[in-house]
Parts: sequence; structure tokens; C-alpha cells
Amino acid sequence: MKQSLARNELVAKLRSFNSAPVIKLYRLPYEGKSPREILARTMGNSISRAFHHETPSLRYKRWRWYNDGELLRKKLDAIKDQETFDRLAKELGESIVTDWGTTNDLGGASKMNIGIAMKIANLVLKHLTFSDSSRNPDLIELLHVPWDKFTLRPLRKIWRGHPVIPNSPSQGFVKNLAMYQQLHSLISGIAQEAGVARIIYEFWAWDAAH
Repeated sequence: MKQSLARNELVAKLRSFNSAPVIKLYRLPYEGKSPREILARTMGNSISRAFHHETPSLRYKRWRWYNDGELLRKKLDAIKDQETFDRLAKELGESIVTDWGTTNDLGGASKMNIGIAMKIANLVLKHLTFSDSSRNPDLIELLHVPWDKFTLRPLRKIWRGHPVIPNSPSQGFVKNLAMYQQLHSLISGIAQEAGVARIIYEFWAWDAAH
């Protein structure tokens, strides 16, 4: 797992990171897959493990966009600016929370929150963007970073928000949209300084580590 870095160290790492071979390998599982198949692949074991007594595979299928992958792809193909993309990403995250439900299967509170929902939404958007079904190369510059332990940990020395990022942060660390926006602004500035798209940070922090 990547260690926490100072800001100048992280900028230098991103500036020198050769993302091309990592992205090439990342694209392979999505070759020839329909948008519907891509959405089905997104709810992986690492996300599902967070939801004990919540039948995550079934709840994910209740999401209003689960069976509308082709429509979502068309919406993405039409996006040309960051504001429109940001609005769609937020809409997707909020709809996951709504469609998931507020209680678990035992009647207790669900562990789904907007932070985890935004991770799922951003993974969906990333998968669609880098699949061969995408017809909008501009999306790569617009993507948000999905927040989990791999993308959070390198920022421990840089993050000035509350609470502090622990040594082993969970994917539920981001509790609300205010925290999400703070992290988004932080990594946007770092990526801009490094001269790379935000999503390259995720490839560096997560994909390259695996």
C-alpha cells in the first residue's frame, strides 16, 4: 500500500508516473462489454464486504441506473464540461443512497452513506469512460477520484480536514458531501500541479499497487 507523502513528493511521483501500461491493463476486462455488463461488474467484493446483513448484490440491482447503462453512456457521451459532469456524479451518488434503503435486513441502520455511494458512482463512471463503449475521450479529464483506503492513505500528511485520515482508512471514511468536496478540491489541486488528470492519481495509488 502506498505510504503517506508530503505534497511536493506526491506531485513529483504523479509527474513521473507512467500510467499508459497500467491503463492498458485496466481496460482489458471491459473490452467488448456492454454498459449494462460494466455496471454489473462494479459492485465487487471489496465494496460488498462493508455491508453485513444488507444483501448488497440485491440492493445494488435496485439502483435506478443498474439496468440503464446504455442511457448513462449516452449521457456521458454528451458531456463537454466539468460542471455538467460534477452534477451527474452527485446525482448518481445520491440516487444510490435513496434506492439502497435506510435499514439493513435486521432493521438496523444501513451502512450506506453518500461517501460510499460516491465511490460506487465514480467507479461506474471510470469503468464506462475507459471501456471501448465510450465515445467521449474528454471524460478522462473530468473524472473524480473514488475514495477508499488506497486513495486516502497517501494523503495523510497533506489532508488538513477533520477527522484526520487514519493509518488504515476505510471506504466509509468520507461521511458527507462536504468532506467529499474537500478531498476532491485537494486532489484536483495536486493533479493540476503535477500536470495530470485527477484519475491518474487513482491509477497510481490503487491500480499500480495491485
